[in-house]
Amino acid sequence: MSETPITMRQLLSVIFAALLSPAIRVLPGSTAQTAGEAGWLAPLLALPAVMALCWVLFKLLSHLPSGAGLAQACSLVLGKVGGKIALALCLLWGLLQLSVTVRMCGQRFLITGYRNRPVLFYIIVLLAVALWMARGKLAAFARAGEIFHAILAVTLGAVLLLAAFRMEPENLFPIWIEDLPAVGAAAVPVLSLMGYAVPGAFLAGGLKRQDKDRSRALWWAVWLCLLLSALLLVTLGCLGPD
Repeated sequence: MSETPITMRQLLSVIFAALLSPAIRVLPGSTAQTAGEAGWLAPLLALPAVMALCWVLFKLLSHLPSGAGLAQACSLVLGKVGGKIALALCLLWGLLQLSVTVRMCGQRFLITGYRNRPVLFYIIVLLAVALWMARGKLAAFARAGEIFHAILAVTLGAVLLLAAFRMEPENLFPIWIEDLPAVGAAAVPVLSLMGYAVPGAFLAGGLKRQDKDRSRALWWAVWLCLLLSALLLVTLGCLGPD
């Protein structure tokens, strides 16, 4: 029996859940260091490039047969040998990302008060959970992504709303035309963050394709950049760029 296909909505929910943690960890500091008070504008300047990335991925997948994802695209575009090399590089990069992320998550357990165990214990537990999820069905993973997406979105929205009352205008303004080059440089970390979304294209092989998928993904990119801008706005407004 073939596996139940996933929807574009579920795939985007999984990608959002994957992006949120590195976004909170990386973007406020990097954008403030580069652009100061204007750092919250960086996701807005990155929006055209993010939408272009979505368009390119959909353009590529539209030429693939049903049931094919980015892995099959590498073989079709680069050939058998080139495709295997590209996939090996993607795998190595994914393992590097996994190593860094699981280390940071383990340290986060220690910071939040679980100091009675070494960090290696939490790393092993996290890797075991990741292995268990990877061996499960893609449809179940996608449904869980929808649930986590809803919880994370509501929680983040509530936190931003409550924190907005503590914002200080002098932490955000004034912004001058001369600040725009720095804002453009601050958009680079935002685009780097979007690299976490590219592995989601490997799951496109299990995607139930619909005509409205492309527009849904483009609107998702718009709302994601707006959310990241709001996150940076509130963070800088409350804490200041320093």
